[in-house]
Amino acid sequence: MKLPFKLNPVAVFLIVLCLIVVFSVTAFYLAVDGNYEIGVPPLRFTLKEIYRSEPWTFQTPNFLISIRGESYIVPVYLDERLIGIVVQSNGGYLEEDSSSRRLYLEDFFLTLNSEIYAQIKGDTLFLPLQNSALQRRILAAARSLIRLPELQGIAYPRTFLPPPDAICIYSGDGESILPSGYSVHFNNQRLFLFFSLVVLVVLLTIYLLTMDLHPTSRLKRLHAEKPVLREKLIAGFFLAVLLAAGTLGKLPTFKASSIHPHVIIFYYVILFLLLILRKKQIITNQYFGLASTMRGYLRGMIAVPVILVLIFLFSTLKFPSGISVTLNTQKTALHFAFLFSYAFAAEFFWRGYLQTFLERLWGQGAGLLLATVLFTLPVFMTVYLAYGFPLDADKTLEVFFFYPLTALPLAYLYQRSRNLVSVALLHALLLFLPGFLNF
Repeated sequence: MKLPFKLNPVAVFLIVLCLIVVFSVTAFYLAVDGNYEIGVPPLRFTLKEIYRSEPWTFQTPNFLISIRGESYIVPVYLDERLIGIVVQSNGGYLEEDSSSRRLYLEDFFLTLNSEIYAQIKGDTLFLPLQNSALQRRILAAARSLIRLPELQGIAYPRTFLPPPDAICIYSGDGESILPSGYSVHFNNQRLFLFFSLVVLVVLLTIYLLTMDLHPTSRLKRLHAEKPVLREKLIAGFFLAVLLAAGTLGKLPTFKASSIHPHVIIFYYVILFLLLILRKKQIITNQYFGLASTMRGYLRGMIAVPVILVLIFLFSTLKFPSGISVTLNTQKTALHFAFLFSYAFAAEFFWRGYLQTFLERLWGQGAGLLLATVLFTLPVFMTVYLAYGFPLDADKTLEVFFFYPLTALPLAYLYQRSRNLVSVALLHALLLFLPGFLNF
C-alpha cells in the first residue's frame, strides 16, 4: 500500500531520529528497572577485601549452613553494591529445611544483600587478611567460584542474578542450590524486549547513516537476473557443506575463543572456489561488495564505530573507561588480524555470496532475513553436537535469539552499504573488543 503523499528526506530523517531516541530511552528504562531479569555483564563484579573467619553457622529461611574455622570470606560487589560472598572453606555442610539430606560444602558463592549479610554474620569474627601474596591467590581462586547462570548475549555474556531477597548457593563445580520454588528464568519478556529494542536502534541508526545511498546500476541488473538451476544447486551445495561442518563441530559461535585456524582455512577454500566459479562463469558475476561506490564504502566505514558504541553502551550501560592492551602489542595486533581474516572470509560467503543470491531469488527483505536465519543453522548444529537435544534454556536463547540478533546488523549494514570490508571489520571488532574494553 502506497502513501498518498511522499515524505521528504528531512522529514524521514527526523522521524527515524525520534524513533531511535524513544526506543533507546525505553531500552535503558527496561535495563535499569529490571537488571535481574535482563542480566548484567560479568566484568562489573568487584572483589576488594578478604576475611578469615572463625567457625560460622547461620540459618536462612531455606538453609542451615555451617563452615569450619580458618575459612576465607570474600565479599562480591556489583557497582559498589554487595551482591554476595565467596566462601572458601576447609569443610562445611548445608541442610535444606524441606529435605533431610545433608550436603557437604567446600567452596561456594552465596548471594546476599547487605542487610541479610549483616544479619546472618551476627557476632561471628571475620579478621581482615593482611598477607598480600595470599590475598592475590585467594582472589584469583574466588573469581572462578562466581558461577552464576550465564548466556552469550550481544558482545558480552549476560550474568543473571537472583532477586536481592533470594539467598542462593552456587558451588564451585557449577551446581546451583536454590530455595524451594525458585528458578532462574532466561525466557522472560523483559529480556526479549530489551535486546529487540537494542537491535532495532542499531538497524535504524544504520538506515539513518546510509539513507542517501542507492543501489548501483550493476546491482540493479544483478537483482533483475534470477538465478538459474545450476546456481541454485551450487548455493545449496555450499550451504549443505557448512551445515555438515557445523554438525561435526567445526564452525565457531560468536566467541573469539571458538575460532581456530582450520575454520579460517575452511572459509577461504570456499572463497577460492566461488571466485573460480565466477571466473569460469558457472555462477553469475555475483556482487560481492568489493567494487562498491566510494560513498558507500566511506559510509559503511563511518557506521562501524557508531554501531560499536551503541552495542557496547547497551550491553554494559557504561561508557568504556579504557582499553586493556597487554604489553605485547604485537601479539594483540596479530590476534585482531587473525579475527579479521576469519570475519572477512565468513562475511564473503554469508553476506557477499549467499545474501546476494537470496536477494536475487526472493527480494531484498526475504534475502536479509533468510541469510540471517541460515547463518544460525550451522551454529545450532555445533551447539547441538556439544550439548545434545533438547537444549537448555540458556543455549536455546543463545542460538535462536542472540545469534540471529547479532548477525542481523551485519546483514543489514551490508545490504545498505554493499561494503564487505566494513561488515567484516564490525564482525571482527565484536569478537575482539569484549576481551579488551574496560568499564
